[in-house]
Amino acid sequence: MLPSRILRTTRTVNKTIPNISYPRSVSRTAIGSATRGGDGPKTKPTMNTQRLLSTNIISRDKKKSGKSSVLDLSAEDYLDLPPSTLRVKFLKGIKEDYGVAYDDLTVPTTPLLEALRDMQSWRQLTPATNKSADYRDALRSISLLAGPDGGMSRPELKLKDIEGVLSDENGVTWRLIRDLLEHELVPELENLDDKWKAMVMFNRVHGFGKVKAQTYIDNGARTLDDLLNAQDKEYGKKVSDAQKLAIRYHKEMDLMIPRSEVAEFETLITKALHKVDPTLGFAIMGSYRRGEYVSSDIDMVVWHESFPRRDREEKPSKKGGYAPDSLMGKVMNALIDAGLVRLDKLFSKGEKKVLALTKLPKENSIHRQIDIRLCPLESLSYMLLGNTGDDRLMKTLRYRAVQKGWVLNEYEMGPRVEGSNGIWVEEGQEIIVNSEKEIFEKLELPYLEPTMRSLHKYRHILQIN
Repeated sequence: MLPSRILRTTRTVNKTIPNISYPRSVSRTAIGSATRGGDGPKTKPTMNTQRLLSTNIISRDKKKSGKSSVLDLSAEDYLDLPPSTLRVKFLKGIKEDYGVAYDDLTVPTTPLLEALRDMQSWRQLTPATNKSADYRDALRSISLLAGPDGGMSRPELKLKDIEGVLSDENGVTWRLIRDLLEHELVPELENLDDKWKAMVMFNRVHGFGKVKAQTYIDNGARTLDDLLNAQDKEYGKKVSDAQKLAIRYHKEMDLMIPRSEVAEFETLITKALHKVDPTLGFAIMGSYRRGEYVSSDIDMVVWHESFPRRDREEKPSKKGGYAPDSLMGKVMNALIDAGLVRLDKLFSKGEKKVLALTKLPKENSIHRQIDIRLCPLESLSYMLLGNTGDDRLMKTLRYRAVQKGWVLNEYEMGPRVEGSNGIWVEEGQEIIVNSEKEIFEKLELPYLEPTMRSLHKYRHILQIN
């Protein structure tokens, strides 16, 4: 028999949320403290990401010698993570309290995915917390179970199946799952006022930053329909055509893209580009290049011999966008002719970067976001590395560069120069490389093939606990 406080006999929702019962094995205060994202007392992180870039971390193994290491092996605040013993307690608590019934527990798919999207957005808006990446990772993992239709064909998911794709160390997500399981809501989201709920939703839509969203909300906007139907500066600032485009298709853009679909795009893009110029090169970046099963968008890098190097003094392209006879014009014309992109579905159209909607030219296909970037040949290795990720790996590599007195970005690496306008590589001192492997070698780190660049694959290679 399950404890009476846990046994679910009704689906009545407790809307007041005064006190939610948590498992004996871990209190809400404990998990809030551990993740710095709960209701309980927040523990001040010993080192956050910003300090990581400016503080010389000394590892436990090298403290005696005084030599610096690549990262601090004695604490997980390097990645802004609580100790693993705390992160796993929430799943452990569910199993202990439900016993044999755990194997049959389910949560509704769509509410779970929506809650993860909302929590990711909320954490992005509250910089004092650092857990948006956990919700993002959970979305990717659970989307594998939900399927390409976002759960329409699989309305319920078993916790045991979720455990097969979601790390037991993702404590914030397991806590969220328990909230949905027992109370059919997420307390953090339920307690938000109307303004905050609007902010969370607006932030989920492409092209809406915190500042713009705040302006719209301060002037009375509360729903996406408000913004979609807005006239001129009805809500304090004009809602652009690109923003309205994103609103119209945000539900489709929320859905993860199966690897098989990205592969179809890759084949069609290859044919389209080679038709206009066989010397055009391109690669699809991000999780696809890392070998993952789902992607949030299609991140595409293009290079050509006519663009050997970038002009440091070049000013941003004018509002008119790319010229039809430019390199970007050639790329875009190829994609438009192939039926992959339409001019009325562009978010932006710069000379070096275009953001747009795309869809496979077949029945029942849905819109996906595609980011197209031109890369100068001299920066190709750096851009391939930077756009493949993952985020935590790039933090590691950039930190290692800082240790050497360098700066690493998607264009170059070299001696670090700081000024009132930011941080850059000293001109003429760029480190020239011919491959991504050479970048790892310069940083004195073991080389990782693109398919090894997701945290769960490389954390032991780079000794990240």
